[in-house]
Amino acid sequence: KTEAPAATEAPAAPAENAPAQPSAGAAVVTAPVAGTYLKGMFSEGASVKAGDTVCMIESMKMELEVKAASNGTIHYIATAGSAITAGQPLAEIK
Repeated sequence: KTEAPAATEAPAAPAENAPAQPSAGAAVVTAPVAGTYLKGMFSEGASVKAGDTVCMIESMKMELEVKAASNGTIHYIATAGSAITAGQPLAEIK
């Protein structure tokens, strides 16, 4: 009679390539759809205004503009060329 080894659940470790998380209190710019993050349109730390296009993504062979919802200083979370999911944080505005 052979017994299967007991299944032990290891605590979920963060994935090595897990996306960075935004800071508390920052306005988060999220991906509207899944696709590829192409580039940020401002330099890191630049001042942006609500309605500014802050980054470009590609989804289904179309380039899409992602706009800021508030004024502040931009900090990018996603990196160029990375795969993104809908709702994933791309940048934060403080």
